Amino acid sequence: MTTNKSQYTLTTQWIVPEEKKSEFESFFSEHEAWMRETHNLSGESEPRIVDYSVSKAPQYIDNALDKGPSGKIIYSLHEVYVTDQGAMKHFELWQSHPAAEKMAGMAEYQSDMSFNAEVIASMESYKGYISMYVMLTQKLSKGFKSWKDMVHENKHKLEGFKGRIIFAGSHAEDDNSMVVIMHYDDKEGLMAFKNDEELTKARQEAGALTETTVMTVLTDEAMLNFPS
Repeated sequence: MTTNKSQYTLTTQWIVPEEKKSEFESFFSEHEAWMRETHNLSGESEPRIVDYSVSKAPQYIDNALDKGPSGKIIYSLHEVYVTDQGAMKHFELWQSHPAAEKMAGMAEYQSDMSFNAEVIASMESYKGYISMYVMLTQKLSKGFKSWKDMVHENKHKLEGFKGRIIFAGSHAEDDNSMVVIMHYDDKEGLMAFKNDEELTKARQEAGALTETTVMTVLTDEAMLNFPS
């Protein structure tokens, strides 16, 4: 998952005494499980999340490393959403969760929070490319036509990932060996494809032996339709 400009973040920070460590980390474990159940890495339904992390570090006296740790722990919760509606939906869903009351009780330790902060710089901006070409090789069990029919049935998925098939075909002498060249508008589309459990199941039912998949990112200096 990669954060890009014009996405939106939600960040909360707590400064916690050591004796509260197990209580906070138990909460974060519960929160992570809830995030996995309710947030979307693909598709158009909010909340569409790009990144999620919880980190911890010792607090230093007067924020000076040479003065040593204060004995307290800094916990940082960081979420990145595709649009500014992601965090809004996140809070709407969270209100009905049993742990919401527990989080409210953590407020006395909360030191900072930013809500729907717009991303204005990211490493992705400096990689020299936004879109990407990917080569996929895979073994099949039901031949190429079964896989091809599945792709047509899931056209909406591919469109949602901002992906396009440049070429797909099986070997002339082996209909169960396939090569696919795809183009994605951004890395998030590729990650959404890889993490879509529903699509993975459809691929498997169509005969794709997903454990044999090899995915290779190609150079962005590709030659296409030459000579045209």
